[in-house]
Amino acid sequence: MENENLDKNNLHECCMKKDHGKNNSLHKYVLIIMVAALLLMSVVQSFQINLFKNMKPTQNQITANTVSLDMTGWTEDEKMMYEHHGTLPARLQGNQQPSSNMVGGC
Repeated sequence: MENENLDKNNLHECCMKKDHGKNNSLHKYVLIIMVAALLLMSVVQSFQINLFKNMKPTQNQITANTVSLDMTGWTEDEKMMYEHHGTLPARLQGNQQPSSNMVGGC
């Protein structure tokens, strides 16, 4: 009886718990489920990317080749503003009122 008490005192805290194996197996199942979900999502997305690559544009879709601007005579600042912010130079906008949809100082 005294040996049993000594053995219990020498056991580490994690070894004193009776259900330490059950908790560990639960973590393994959760990890396996997460890896399987990640694999499934990547397979689905690869098919979506393949379908998107093979799509042919219809007549109503705008592609990058259909819109072209003649930028001759534009200053470097005007080109930068168009490329980064999408704003046309004031002389090309005509008599349109500038839109105040932008927020911030950029």
